[in-house]
Amino acid sequence: MVLNKITKNFLGTSWPEWLGITMGSLIIALSLDIFLIPCKIAAGGFSGLATILYYLFGWPVGLVAIILNVPLFIIAWCQWGFLGIARALYGMLVLSIGIDFLVAVGIPTWTDNLLLAAIYGGIGVGVGLGFVFRCRATTGGTDMTARLIFERTRFSLGNMVFILDGIIIVLAGLVFNVEMAMYALISVFVSSRVVDVVQNGFTNEKAVWIISDKTDALAVQLLQELSRGLTGFASRGIYTGTRRETLLCVVPQSELAQLKKEIHYIDKDAFIIITAAHEVYGEGFKKVEQIKKK
Repeated sequence: MVLNKITKNFLGTSWPEWLGITMGSLIIALSLDIFLIPCKIAAGGFSGLATILYYLFGWPVGLVAIILNVPLFIIAWCQWGFLGIARALYGMLVLSIGIDFLVAVGIPTWTDNLLLAAIYGGIGVGVGLGFVFRCRATTGGTDMTARLIFERTRFSLGNMVFILDGIIIVLAGLVFNVEMAMYALISVFVSSRVVDVVQNGFTNEKAVWIISDKTDALAVQLLQELSRGLTGFASRGIYTGTRRETLLCVVPQSELAQLKKEIHYIDKDAFIIITAAHEVYGEGFKKVEQIKKK
């Protein structure tokens, strides 16, 4: 029984998660070495700062990234304990060692076109980070710095990451030139979008909230024309105090135009809110996944 638990988990993390962190970190390292670093694109993070230092002093990017992370992980260890940083520490080491190892074995650069390097480097970093984040880890750097600051100041985590990465991109603009900072921004934008796709998949479903005085007629129309289920919620307008029913309907992107047409047919004055539904499980959509106990 004890041996079975050991083979399934180590430091609170399953072996598939360790494999995912390893693969994600190596994908990031590969993207940095074949796209971003050779083109002087410092797209945020400690790896971006290490890239700047590499071109200023010739210091190895991976080694510098480890050195920059040391005080950060010491603080995090004191605050969260070793188990709290184990996955992030592993991801950071695999990434940093991977960067220098790939350079040592002579990994070739794939393009000297700055725009292509920014885009494809951003895609690679986004894919790698997506795998790492899905395995409940990070690679240290600005993400962990932002989290530590957030716990002390309650400053917005997203804003903190944006500010820290922004400082590094500004430094890249000062050391290299403004154009290089602009390419770095492109890479950061691309990677952030790809991270969302890797974590949530391509969003194809829409959640539609319908506020109307004709919900009964709307429900009948939508059930007949779209064969989609609806859920009704009791609601109250704060300004008027009017109580009515709000409908929620989830449809694929391809059915959205038809849904709006049917709503307009019944109630031209209906108030409609349409949002992206990143994951939808149940009848008519994906089957509910069974989560195995670890």
